[in-house]
Amino acid sequence: MRERAYLENVKKLLRARSSGKISVEFHDLDQSMLEGALSRGDRRLGNVIYRAWEKGARMDGWREFFNFTRWQEAFSENGLDMAAVAGASYLTDEELPWSHINGGVSTERLKKELLESGLVPR
Repeated sequence: MRERAYLENVKKLLRARSSGKISVEFHDLDQSMLEGALSRGDRRLGNVIYRAWEKGARMDGWREFFNFTRWQEAFSENGLDMAAVAGASYLTDEELPWSHINGGVSTERLKKELLESGLVPR
């Protein structure tokens, strides 16, 4: 995931170039940052999630209940930087944080498909 400043700039550019004929809507950037971190993090996020829950995080997928500060504090209290976790990149030969979860597709298969996609150098 790209850094916040980059994403805000892209959002601003897209809005500026919108002709008005097309409605451009964006997902909340704070929620996207949290979602990115939760999807890319490792086992340490269990403590972050628990701490956010202790701080009152409930139904945070709904904008009216979402409290970004609560999540930032939970990350910080566990020694993690949300943006760094969300922006983490992994080499194809290193252990992935979620490799211990069996999703029905092997890591080798995912690596093969990634290399075949041309999105990363061989």
